[in-house]
Amino acid sequence: MKVSSYLSFIACAAFFLSMLTGCQSPQPAVPVSNNTAPTPVVTPITNLRAEDIVQAFKAAGLPISGDIVYSEESDPNNLLGRPNQYTGKASWNDTRIERVSPDDRENTVEVFASTEDLENRRRYVEAIGRSASVFAQYYYVHKNAFLRLSHKITPQQAAEYERVFRGL
Repeated sequence: MKVSSYLSFIACAAFFLSMLTGCQSPQPAVPVSNNTAPTPVVTPITNLRAEDIVQAFKAAGLPISGDIVYSEESDPNNLLGRPNQYTGKASWNDTRIERVSPDDRENTVEVFASTEDLENRRRYVEAIGRSASVFAQYYYVHKNAFLRLSHKITPQQAAEYERVFRGL
């Protein structure tokens, strides 16, 4: 009985070892051309929609007026839906700050299909904001959305938007 148990143990161990090391013969290496660019890794992210974010701000009682959800045709930057750009955009005014013109909308949220597109846009916009104080804004990123708020609101007021935004 001991010999058969010992042989069963050896057979199981050999089988297990062959499973770990693989029973197949090694495959030949496939040559890789240096002319092919690596395929970029695009990280999918949980999708928020621009219009839902603005509605959440309204539902929280934030003083929003003149809100607009842009289409590919109405986007003033002509970036909505374009390659590597935002897939949704909305802008609005905060009634606590005085506007230069009725068409000015100083607060914006943009949504993206990938984290890479969002981060590229965030870096671009923040660089502009650092170039001159007139372009300064509050910046917040959450999930697939990039929130930009006018520098004319107070830090406490910006924190109100951030609290709602991060709760989505």
